[in-house]
Order: sequence, then structure tokens, then C-alpha cells
Amino acid sequence: MTRLFILLLGLFFLTGCAQITGLEGGEKDTTPPQVDSLHSSPMAATNYHPKSIKLTFNEWVKLNNVLKNILVSPPLAKRPKVTLKRKSVIFEFDKDEVLKDNTTYTINFGSAIIDLTEGNAAKGLTYVFSTGDKIDSLSVKGTVVDAFTRKPAENVSVMLYSNLTDSVVYKEKPYYLAITDKDGQFQIHNVRAGQFKAFALKDSDFDYMFSQVDEPIGFLPDLVTMGDSTPALNFRLSVERFPLKLKSKKDRLNGVKLLEFNRPPRDLEFKPIGVKEFRFREKGDSVKIWFTGVDTTSQLVILSEKRIIDTISLRPKSRIPNLTSQKLEGDKKKSVSVLPQKAVPITMNLPILSWQDSLFLLTRDSLPEKLKALIEIDSLNPRTLTLKYPWREKSTYHLTIFPKGITGINGKSLKDTILRQISVTPKDQLGNILLTLNPPDSTKQYVVSLLSNKKKLESRILPPGKTKAEWKLMPPGDYSLELIEDTVPNGFWDSGNYLRAQQPERVFVKKLEKLRANWDLEIIWTPTDTPPEVEDPSNPPTDKNKKENE
Repeated sequence: MTRLFILLLGLFFLTGCAQITGLEGGEKDTTPPQVDSLHSSPMAATNYHPKSIKLTFNEWVKLNNVLKNILVSPPLAKRPKVTLKRKSVIFEFDKDEVLKDNTTYTINFGSAIIDLTEGNAAKGLTYVFSTGDKIDSLSVKGTVVDAFTRKPAENVSVMLYSNLTDSVVYKEKPYYLAITDKDGQFQIHNVRAGQFKAFALKDSDFDYMFSQVDEPIGFLPDLVTMGDSTPALNFRLSVERFPLKLKSKKDRLNGVKLLEFNRPPRDLEFKPIGVKEFRFREKGDSVKIWFTGVDTTSQLVILSEKRIIDTISLRPKSRIPNLTSQKLEGDKKKSVSVLPQKAVPITMNLPILSWQDSLFLLTRDSLPEKLKALIEIDSLNPRTLTLKYPWREKSTYHLTIFPKGITGINGKSLKDTILRQISVTPKDQLGNILLTLNPPDSTKQYVVSLLSNKKKLESRILPPGKTKAEWKLMPPGDYSLELIEDTVPNGFWDSGNYLRAQQPERVFVKKLEKLRANWDLEIIWTPTDTPPEVEDPSNPPTDKNKKENE
């Protein structure tokens, strides 16, 4: 008896204290957890007002990022509690939650439930019930894309409202809700018949309302009528152009500041007070400013669209160096290649105040004759002079800028001689890009830009009725075209604005065939709303290359 008791006691400890672990060996488990309906809350129940819902699975599971993955439509007023008990997931409504009458609820678990061993997610798992006597069965699908890039927008809330007032998206949570996948696609199931306002929102604070000015939003111009054949809903997402604000100002030197704004500025104006010289350069959402001759009372008034957005002090600080102590220096290039119709840039480390033509010497080949070139300050960069001349092919030019030939904003002049050799690219090594546009709407203005490696090279404004643009004597290579339907029109891309019922301006992109030397690349372009990554194979490009000098 004693030996039998010891054996039984050992078996008890071996089984009672064993931990649940995955089996080793054999084929890898790729099957997601399955709901055991016999031991779960009833599926598709009607006239149902549950306090909690239990889903029991055929294997051990664990929870994965519940707050992010579980989506309830219509959204609940209170946050539910989701817990795990053995093989069951328990979804508990808050004790103060009041479910809407005659409403179909859908709980989408996303990837919140995964198996214990391999992490297979029970994707596509939804639990549906109704507080009324029927389950709504209509559904709608669609896509959300970025309005400018036209790329799919992932993790965007698509929201339907039964309240049709204009302000609803600011004040209420939606009646139905879905989240886009990596392809920008969504589906909303179990929707009732009726009319709805529809929005797409990149909800940065997860409150399911348009509560942040920098939240990208898309909306449809008309109400959505849910019926048996509701068409797909397609949204274009953009950040509304909110008022320009100065975010920060950083001192580089006494006389140099970097101003950072909450978005790229447009129509920016500066009114310096108590300043001798002032220059600025915009780049992205920042502006660099240079100034001289200031005292403790000097100020800068910053305006945008004729509205004062800030006033900053320009008083000098004792702890940082002064702009006036900086040397004026040019870039170190020894030789440059210039296209026949282009200007040669001469860039300094400081904005340029003045220059002396008599101290610029331009000659061709070995001829000593001085050539008369047009020298100007670059309109986009106050640190750069442009040298324009009718360059001859197969010629080499030599530029000499003597000391004191250029004076910077700080009053310091060039001390070292600048020597530069300029070679001209022959025309037979270049090509031409010739565009004929069939615009989507002939009554509107368009802005067409030539891009290389995603960098915008040159733009053309095509007013209504004008359909041709050309870029001549361009280096061989890969190019693309960007077309903005300039509805406003102002020469810029404008985002949407919900309260003004203004959709974001449409943008089209076309990748061109490779441009080859001594060729014309002729393009006949009929832009469509097909995303650039998904070209329509039934409508092949009509580009053709034709040798220039045949």
C-alpha cells in the first residue's frame, strides 16, 4: 500500500503541476483559432442586450494589443473590458454603457486574438448582434488615398453618420465605422438602409471626431444612400490648410535666424523695423533670415496673406558670434557643365549685397576678349548670383571673379579670386520633351511640372484652352510629369476644406519613357484617376520617340 500511495502521489504532482506548452516537432501550425459556438455567446442574436459576450475557442489563445485591434460599430460611449479566461475571451460592456435601441452592433476583433503557440491571428472574426428584432445586412466598401500622392492611406477611420448636420463630424462619434488596410481599402457590414454623411479621417487622437486641425480628412460631396446596390465610396485625404503659425525661432548668429512654421508658408511677407539690410530664403516649412544694423529696438513683423502672424525681436545677444565677423567665401567648384539655355550659378556662404561687373572676367576658349554676361541675384536664393550668356556649343569658357568683386550682406568683400571653367553640353547630347495634354476639364487651369528623381525641375501654367508644354535641351534620363488641376487657381496645390465644401485639387502623375540624346519625346496625355501604380493595360501610353534631325 505504501509503494502504491507514493506512485499515485508522484503522478499527481506530474500532472497537476504541468504547464501548458506547445508541442515540439511535426508540421508548423498555421490554422487560426476557431470559435466553439456551443460554448460561446449566441451569434447574430436579435433583441439582445448583453452585459458581456463570451467567445470560446478550440485552442488556447492570448490577447494582442486589444485597444488598437478591437473595433466596435457603432462606437461605444464607454471603453469595454476585454479579458482572457482559459480558452475564452470575455468582452464586458461598461456598467454605464447604454446600447442604442433597434441597432445592429458589430464587434470586429481584428488581430486581437492569436493562438498561444504560433501566434496565428483569428483575422476577420466579428461578433454581430442586434438590440432590435432584425440584423441589418447592407454593406459598403471603398478606398482611401492620399489626395496629393494618390497612395493608399492605411489605418484611416471611415465613418458614416445618420445625423446629417454639417457639424456632426466635430461633435459626435459615427454611427458606423471601419479602418482601412494597407491597400487603403475598407468594408462596413451590417448597415441599415438610409442616408448618411460619409468621412475618412486619420484620427490622431482616437476620439472618432474631427477634433485636430492637422488631422487629414476626406469627405464626399453628396450623401450616401444605403441600398441593395450602393456604389463604392472613394475618398481623397488631405490636411486642411490651417492658419500659418510660427512654431520656433533659432539664433544661428547675431544677424541670422531660422524660423520654423507649422506648414510650408505661402505668400509670406516680412516688414523689418530698425534694420539696415534684410534677406530671407524659404525651404520647406522653414525660412532662414539674415539681417544687419540692428539694435535693442529692432523688430520683424511677419505677415501671411496680409495678416500679421507674429512679431519677433531682432536685438543682438552677447553670447553668440556676429554675422559681421563672418568671411565672404564662394563655393569650391573648379569646373561646371552648363546647358545651352541655362545660367551658371555662383553661390556664396552669405547673401549677396552687391557686385562689380568690372571685376568679373568671362572669356571663351583661348581668346582674350572679355565677354559681356548678364549677372543677377537668384530670385529664390539670395546667396547665389546667376551668370547668363548665349553659350556656344563645343566651346570652353573661363570665369574669373577678382577680389572685392562680390560684397556680402555683412559688408565683407570677397578676398580670394574665384576661377571656374565652364563647358557647354552639345545639343546633340540632349533631348526635348514635348507634351500635348487632353485635360480632364478644359474649363480649368492646370499646373504641369517636370520631375527627375522626384525633384521638381520646371513648371508651366496652362490656362484654360492651352494644351501644350515643352522642355527643350534636357539631359537624357528618366523623367515624370505631375499635373495639378488648379481649381482655385493660384499656381499651387490646394488641399480640401470641409466647411467650404472644397475638395482637394486633383493631382495626376505620369512616368515617361527614358529620354535619349538627340531625340524628341512626344507625349499625348489623357490623365485619369487611376492611381499611378495601377496603369490601365487597355490604354497603353502613346509616347513615341522621334529623332530630332531626321
